[in-house]
Amino acid sequence: MDCCCDDKTITVYKGFPTKWNGTSLIDVSFDTTIDLTNFSAIFKIGNVEKTYTDIAEGFNIDLTKEESGSLPVGLNYGELIIIDDETHKKPFTTALPFNVEDFVSGDIHLDNYNATVTTKIKKVPLTIKIETASIDPSIIREYIEEHNLDETAHPYIQGLIGQEVEAREIADGNLQTQINEISILANGYIHEQGVVSAVWTVQHNLNKYPSVTVVDSAENEIIAEVEYLDKNTVKITMSGESKGRAYLN
Repeated sequence: MDCCCDDKTITVYKGFPTKWNGTSLIDVSFDTTIDLTNFSAIFKIGNVEKTYTDIAEGFNIDLTKEESGSLPVGLNYGELIIIDDETHKKPFTTALPFNVEDFVSGDIHLDNYNATVTTKIKKVPLTIKIETASIDPSIIREYIEEHNLDETAHPYIQGLIGQEVEAREIADGNLQTQINEISILANGYIHEQGVVSAVWTVQHNLNKYPSVTVVDSAENEIIAEVEYLDKNTVKITMSGESKGRAYLN
């Protein structure tokens, strides 16, 4: 049996199907004068095994997201076994190199893989062609991004997405706090209460009766009673002792 192929591998993304937007990644076809009507094929990789019948017109090898998810990251070898319809003929096997990548963190890439395997049945040549389809990486990127946001995504991905959302919320919160502080500094006054107390007396010198927002040291708003002693001084009374800030505007 002769085999001719390039040095590339078939790229599979762990936890994602290999059929993208209706296009199968791996196509198997034949070039021969032999009647393949009753021939069959088996594909094996890891614990995955698939059987194909009536393969005369060729067939596609598709992995589900569960099947690709069961494969270890890195180089894996699949076995393609072609079975003759004659009981006395032994099946023949060819190995297919798969590169399993874990979760997309960079550019999508699918190496174009082409291989031809030639054997003979009763001296008649049989050529098997294995090639990967040309799939637009943007289709895969869109699919993966949608999957990552779905509740069925791998916990690792959900964790990363959760961390990203949390980080953005924190950043947005910090930015909003800075904006609020800038606004208050431009038009109001911020009182820092470093000593724990139930009553804060604040001299703001704004020469008006400002609105007052009270927060604790964790920026949680506190319900408080505000008494305006004059246009420049307020008395803030809370039900319990606390420290934090008072925003006056």
